[in-house]
Amino acid sequence: MDREGRVHGPVWLTRMRNLYSQGRLMMSTEVSLTGTNGWQRLEFHPEIFEEEARMPALKRIARAKSDPVRLLVWTAVLFLAYAAYVVVHWNDRSGRDHPPAPASSTTP
Repeated sequence: MDREGRVHGPVWLTRMRNLYSQGRLMMSTEVSLTGTNGWQRLEFHPEIFEEEARMPALKRIARAKSDPVRLLVWTAVLFLAYAAYVVVHWNDRSGRDHPPAPASSTTP
């Protein structure tokens, strides 16, 4: 829908992407999905304007830039959580590691 409220379309998704990349669509442009009556701003449809949204999930993960600081922080957090778990449950494990001693039997 344009600024004057005129409806253009239906338009294929690839055409919408091209219009956006050419600068002919703005985030305030109202769009409606096929089969729906509701109009929403383009900003609510990342499949049109984000290159990342068009990629399969595995490709997005492969292309993601790693952040060494974030990785180090998460590694430290997970290590501390595991260490806390081990300390809290240390006594629970020690009972399972060694079977109970057999009861001594004394015969008179």
